[in-house]
Amino acid sequence: MDMTQRDLLRDITGLTMPEVAASLGRDDTGREGGPRRRQGDGVRQILFNCTRCGGLTEAWRIAWMAYDHNIQWVPHGWNTAIGLAADLHSSAAMPVARYVEDLTPSPYLDEIITEPFRADAKGYLPIPTKPGLGIELNRESMRRFGA
Repeated sequence: MDMTQRDLLRDITGLTMPEVAASLGRDDTGREGGPRRRQGDGVRQILFNCTRCGGLTEAWRIAWMAYDHNIQWVPHGWNTAIGLAADLHSSAAMPVARYVEDLTPSPYLDEIITEPFRADAKGYLPIPTKPGLGIELNRESMRRFGA
């Protein structure tokens, strides 16, 4: 159900859809599509990608907006290992983040860093602990992908 349909349903019936744990924001690129606009729409999770929403600072702002509106923030980090590392660090720092969405196998996640991310026995990805984002780029793979 898109936002217009939700608004129409609310206007006609006076009902919201809190029983539906909707997740939105995957294609949004900034705060204008963020948690404030989603309040009252039954949205329980908002997915943003640090590399698409304007960087780490903008992702941080969106996550705090989610916190202000009692919406869980799930970084949508399956674009590259660099973006996933950024999303993992951001998620670890936010009280409304429990998960980071990733998609494997993917050469952009598995091959462009020297130590690919691997989930532990419970399915969690470790947060990198080296300096910076905590990852080291695989220069040969980067050349192969044209970066």
